Amino acid sequence: METQLSLTVVSGGGGYSSWNSTKFSPAEQADPNISGPLADAEKDGIPNAVEYALGLEPKTNNPTPWQAGTQTVGPDRFQTISFSISASFPADATLIVEESSSLAPTATWTTLATKTGSAAWVASNGGVITEGMPSGGRIPITVRSPNAMGGANSGGFMRLRVVVP
Repeated sequence: METQLSLTVVSGGGGYSSWNSTKFSPAEQADPNISGPLADAEKDGIPNAVEYALGLEPKTNNPTPWQAGTQTVGPDRFQTISFSISASFPADATLIVEESSSLAPTATWTTLATKTGSAAWVASNGGVITEGMPSGGRIPITVRSPNAMGGANSGGFMRLRVVVP
């Protein structure tokens, strides 16, 4: 079982640009290695665009915000990915949880859950979403694979894909 992060940055302005200008000084904004969407100024392994989407601080060393796990339902175990989002999730961000049986460059990823802006989570392809009780301005989320581990359709890998403008 493994988790992975994937990031897609779509050109444009909007909320991310505004967030960036409040989090970084003008000198930092001029350096894409510090304030760019793929940059990781504090070297915690979380790119700025992901910190934006998950409601994290880009200059604070954050622990990995997603965790791989398993959940037992009856006699079967299922792969999960858990993370938390800000209660004020950005209107222009999208989170997509996907699974695949391979990490090969040509692998097919199946969408299990999607959240776009203030819209509710949408489950796909049998994915199961559990939204916990908000606490401290954050909402815990767990997405479970529909495929029992070791079964014929077992995914093997899950990832959190982040899309921001």
